[in-house]
Amino acid sequence: MVDPSNGSIAHTINGLERPSRAALSPDGTRLYVSIYNAPQVSAPITVIDTATHTVLSTIPVSSPAYEAPVFSPSGALLYVSLYNENKIIVIDTTTRAVVSSFSVNSPTGLAINKAGTRLYAANNLTNTVSVIDTTNQNVIATVATGHGPSQLAVTPDDAYVYISNNQSGNTISVLETSTNSVIATLSVSASPLR
Repeated sequence: MVDPSNGSIAHTINGLERPSRAALSPDGTRLYVSIYNAPQVSAPITVIDTATHTVLSTIPVSSPAYEAPVFSPSGALLYVSLYNENKIIVIDTTTRAVVSSFSVNSPTGLAINKAGTRLYAANNLTNTVSVIDTTNQNVIATVATGHGPSQLAVTPDDAYVYISNNQSGNTISVLETSTNSVIATLSVSASPLR
């Protein structure tokens, strides 16, 4: 843990083997850390209490999370992309158990709108983004993007999703959420990853 006031290390949490990605709960009380093992090997999500800097529990996950998990706005659910299994799992943060999953192809980055009704998943190998209705947990649209979409960001008004294409000649796709279509492609100076 880093103290933002001076950049010094304030706390060190030991015992985490190869921590990879992390997501902070909306209320700031819990840190969920994905542990990276070799592909196709079980890799837990570790839950950390941010006040005491202690490990509370681990959640078994069947393969490593490719990118940082994403919380629902309330913090009740955690969405985790499992690239190697072509699916996204949903974790109940109260019971700390996997409660459901749904299929997408090669998911990497995830992003969610303010209402928590739409989840967007970058599908790296198929050059698409899946638009997911979180209420019914089904894919309602699959949108073609540039080559190798990896990360996404939803604008504060939920009107657009920006998608970094890290194998597409330095581009960012702009998805309009009202139509679920890409309306523009922006050129950037270097291959965008995050």
